[in-house]
Amino acid sequence: MIKSYHGFALYTSIMILLSAAIVPFVLDDAFAATVGAHVTKINTDFTEAGEAAVAYEVCSGNNHLTFPQILVYSDMESKLITMDRDIEPNVCQGGATILEAENFSSITALLVTDIPDISIDEKTRQLESARVAYHGMSNDGQILVEVSSTVPQENMPLDIVMRFTDELGNPVPHVNFDLKISQQGDIILEQSKLHTHTGKSLFMTSALNDDSSVDIDVVLQGIGLPNEETKWTGPVGELITFKVVPEFGGVIMVILVVAITVTIIASAKFSNLRVVSVN
Repeated sequence: MIKSYHGFALYTSIMILLSAAIVPFVLDDAFAATVGAHVTKINTDFTEAGEAAVAYEVCSGNNHLTFPQILVYSDMESKLITMDRDIEPNVCQGGATILEAENFSSITALLVTDIPDISIDEKTRQLESARVAYHGMSNDGQILVEVSSTVPQENMPLDIVMRFTDELGNPVPHVNFDLKISQQGDIILEQSKLHTHTGKSLFMTSALNDDSSVDIDVVLQGIGLPNEETKWTGPVGELITFKVVPEFGGVIMVILVVAITVTIIASAKFSNLRVVSVN
């Protein structure tokens, strides 16, 4: 109980300290030009067993950041956080979150444009470049959902890009949704009350246990700005499910073998038939 109270107090202290960081502050021009846009991990500490409080700040450098997205991840969980405002050049802004973690040093915060290449060998590099895309639509046809991801691979995370568009392919901004990603019944990523300002969101799961198929459940919760739920429009509580399957090489080989076998059987069965030409 003392440990839990200490964790709560620590997180509360971090949030109080960050209340000042939420108000943007201007950087020295020379410093901003040197470092460019980046995320700095301000502080991390365990709140209780299996959880850590992560405080971070996003600095724009000499760039204008439009609703920047920050990937915060550990050895147990990853979160994609979209900031609720633009960040002007030479300005920093802070934030904080709670993250599941066992290894303190594994906790990292990055701008999504800074996500490193995690490939380690030729096979991994080939898998990383291979992507599959799936499409779904709300019942009223107002929102088309495209899920593009890497193929499931053992000990590799699943990199997912999600796009919300209209029937003409134009991005639908300010979509609110819930997300659950599971593999063989085990939840590997689950987030609720998500919001995309631009119609595009990026996610990265923890490392997969194997290369079996992955289920992605997207629940549409309406279109509109955060904290203005009474003005939201569009589908609410509507589930769209996607299944990301592994590489198709083995399946294609099975289909090919079956096709050849059927062809051989058919050829043997009808080998005595004659084709008569009628003039």
